[in-house]
Amino acid sequence: MKELTEGDEKIIESNETNFDSVADEFKKFSEEVKNPIIVGALLSKLQEERARSNLLFKELNVKLDRIMSLEDRINDLEDVIRELLGAKVKTVEEKQVNAPTKILLTQTQEKIINIIKTQEKADAEVIRKKLNYKGKNAASQQLTELVDKGLLQRKQVGRRVFFMLN
Repeated sequence: MKELTEGDEKIIESNETNFDSVADEFKKFSEEVKNPIIVGALLSKLQEERARSNLLFKELNVKLDRIMSLEDRINDLEDVIRELLGAKVKTVEEKQVNAPTKILLTQTQEKIINIIKTQEKADAEVIRKKLNYKGKNAASQQLTELVDKGLLQRKQVGRRVFFMLN
């Protein structure tokens, strides 16, 4: 068995002292409990505390019921709004997910968009002529980038490919 150190002995002594004081308090309390006046006072205090707790719980239940009824009314109003707007109202999450992103365009791409706006459609040859390119490859590349960005749509008619605003 392990020998007790000096620190262990001090801990044991302090615990014994604490135990003795708790035991003394318990003895006093057990003597006082025999007195009916003390028991009556304790029961009275207990009853008062119980009444306060019940009142607090009653108030909390009333407030919780009010919150739940307000939540039901909000849901009903949201349903009415959705019906009135033909289900076009989106929740905040839907709006954040579907939020439009700003697309940055070069000056050349802006010119191409303006050309297509005025003519409704254009092919690489039209863009080449309007922007004074030597070949169609540069115009085709710009048009493809705009399709990839979702600003234009591509429509093939025979061998020609036309581009229109999306």
